[in-house]
Amino acid sequence: MGWADKHDRHSFSFETKLIDTLQATKNQTKTAELLRCSFRLVNRIIHQSTERGLSRRDIKSHPIEDISLDEKSFKKGHKYVTVISHPRSGCVLDVGENRDEKSVTALLEKTFTKKQLMNINTVCMDMWKSYINAVGYCIPNAEIVHDKFHLIKYLNEAIDNIRRREVKENEVLKYGRYTLLKNEENRTEFQKQLFE
Repeated sequence: MGWADKHDRHSFSFETKLIDTLQATKNQTKTAELLRCSFRLVNRIIHQSTERGLSRRDIKSHPIEDISLDEKSFKKGHKYVTVISHPRSGCVLDVGENRDEKSVTALLEKTFTKKQLMNINTVCMDMWKSYINAVGYCIPNAEIVHDKFHLIKYLNEAIDNIRRREVKENEVLKYGRYTLLKNEENRTEFQKQLFE
């Protein structure tokens, strides 16, 4: 294998080894230690590889019928990015800053052609109002499907709120929080009796 780039001092095989090690460790510092190179080199190879991969990908020519929208927080949860992915392939299609309606609308219009937006049938997302509004504006024909995680989270919160209200009047419910939330097969004997 040849050199990765005319200005680089490492080969493509080293880049491949570095990416494989990074996938195993999931840590840039640890990868740099294991391969005896600098953190800066690891970070630079990540960015170069990503740019190379994105330049080879041509989303605009492929038919896309389903997408997923989700946010990812960083910097101690105070900043967000919006991630557009393809649920069937598991590929990330694009990432944009913020999660407000204006930035999500701009991200959708940048990522897809108008024809692609009209051909999208379903969009899976959480119940974030900005996502719902942006999809309603950009992809009016799409069916919005809320992801299972958030639906179950809201249902569990509702059950717990009712349990808290009821526990004041009914002593039997006092230690029943986890009994109600656990799957039937995971309950202990005490929890099974309490549930009954």
